[in-house]
Amino acid sequence: MSLKIADQLKIRMKSEKFKTVVLTDGEILANALSGCYLAKRNNAPLIFVDFEDIQWVMEYLYQSLEDNGKIYIIGEIEGLTDKMLTSSMNCQIIRIEGDNVYEINMSSLKEIKIDSDKILVCTGENFADSVSAIAIGLPILLVKDALTDYQIEFLKDNNGKSIDIIGGEIAVNEDIEQQLKQF
Repeated sequence: MSLKIADQLKIRMKSEKFKTVVLTDGEILANALSGCYLAKRNNAPLIFVDFEDIQWVMEYLYQSLEDNGKIYIIGEIEGLTDKMLTSSMNCQIIRIEGDNVYEINMSSLKEIKIDSDKILVCTGENFADSVSAIAIGLPILLVKDALTDYQIEFLKDNNGKSIDIIGGEIAVNEDIEQQLKQF
């Protein structure tokens, strides 16, 4: 399905090929959410990959990615190696990695300069709020029970931007809300 949506993006962009694509495991929604803003900023499709679809995705990339194009890989994708991609295409591969979905989210946000004056904060545990919010095309910071040191550093680097919490206190607790007020 994501390949059909990518085709629609090509039509909308009036382009035969993409300069950039973003790949993520279709089973890990948090990683897909982390790739959304990166895809938006690069006018790139977000393509879901699972082990059974790797060959189809490889064929699609070969036909739809410009020579010297860029491929972002958000998190781990079982069975997809850099060698597979570079052996059939002349492309740049950038892996957005981390030990958990929160680090992957942070790496994704750091990969591209945020051009928005607003950052959305959503829980990384339940995705109803973040899936609803992603449609407006703003960067989303996924949080759990407390802000991590790397999230605090990110917020300091982006101090002065408006921060909107998406969801109630069960989704983003009051402690995090109090921490966010300093930014």
